[in-house]
Amino acid sequence: MNKKPLSISEKVKTLRENLGYSQEYMADMLKVSQQTYSLIEKKPEKSNLLRIQKIATILDVKISFLLNEEDAFNLYSFHQKGGSTASYIQNNTHQELNEEIVNQLKEEIKYLRKIIDNKINLS
Repeated sequence: MNKKPLSISEKVKTLRENLGYSQEYMADMLKVSQQTYSLIEKKPEKSNLLRIQKIATILDVKISFLLNEEDAFNLYSFHQKGGSTASYIQNNTHQELNEEIVNQLKEEIKYLRKIIDNKINLS
């Protein structure tokens, strides 16, 4: 019996709900409105990688887990006194995705260094 892989949106929503996080909480963490977060959650593939990385960090998963629709996704919820905890199993991470993220971060560092150099030169 083959199950349809979960989309990025389904993974984000499922993880968020199992962690007990509201859309308002996620919005606050991302520094956006709840309405904006709702749109991001519905269509995360339209967000940039850095925003998806922030969502992954908040949900305590690797970005490759969210982006890879072929990952096995088994979510276990444990209800405890005072809250609930979610844990997951993930498979099939991709080196290319990691390299893409590293390259984007290198570009951002280069850009920020340029801004700093310009500020120093103006002093």
